[in-house]
Amino acid sequence: MLGKAVSVSVATALLFSVLPAEGQSCVGEGNVLVQRARQLKRQDFDLKEDSYEEGRITNARYSRRNRFRSELQVQEACSADTGCKGYWQRFSGEYYMLKSGTSRSWSKGEPNWTVKAVKVKSTGANPTPQPAPAGPPTYWEGRVFNADYDRRKSFTSEQAVQQACSRDSRCRGYWQRVSGEYRILRAGGRRNWSKGRPNGSVKSVKVKIATRGPQPQPEPKPQPEPEPQPPSPPPPPPAPPAPPPPAPPPPAPPPP
Repeated sequence: MLGKAVSVSVATALLFSVLPAEGQSCVGEGNVLVQRARQLKRQDFDLKEDSYEEGRITNARYSRRNRFRSELQVQEACSADTGCKGYWQRFSGEYYMLKSGTSRSWSKGEPNWTVKAVKVKSTGANPTPQPAPAGPPTYWEGRVFNADYDRRKSFTSEQAVQQACSRDSRCRGYWQRVSGEYRILRAGGRRNWSKGRPNGSVKSVKVKIATRGPQPQPEPKPQPEPEPQPPSPPPPPPAPPAPPPPAPPPPAPPPP
């Protein structure tokens, strides 16, 4: 069932990073996915699960430029985006994410007949708190969503752009132009980035993956304080000594 829980975390970001761009074939990607899965198996990431159920979403909008050809792809993209409320499917088959925005409401047949289905995202309850990163993030070749770059800032080496991206909490990765320079990609844009996307000047795109820190130790449970005990009663006084035995009676006088 496609509405079942979808694992969300760095693991999802890694797997989704190898999905082909829109319009590209999945042929040849199988080995890459298997390698990513094996790498994920060797790494201990915390997973947070989202589920998607048919329903109604209010006050939401979508971007016509960001469409997905499969429900699995749109679920993974929505789970990776904290601003995503869910997604809708057009009667022609494609999917679109729904984010907070306009006053429109979305459900099957609403706001118009082209809406075939609407799925609402439900974030898993009691998520595991994420520990602080133990070290610098890693970078994988892949795909970055909803990001853009500052044309005024470029880097001449991959080490320099990685250091800059690691210090920036909004940095999602970086891209390399065919001419050699690098630029960081920050959250907030509307374009999707991968090799050759959004245009032929993109030579390579690396996705920023945060590493996991040490597991936090559980706080010790407070021990209940012992209730005060009443003072012990004083010991009883010693028993009085026994009286001496009575003296024997005097002998009787002899008879006359």
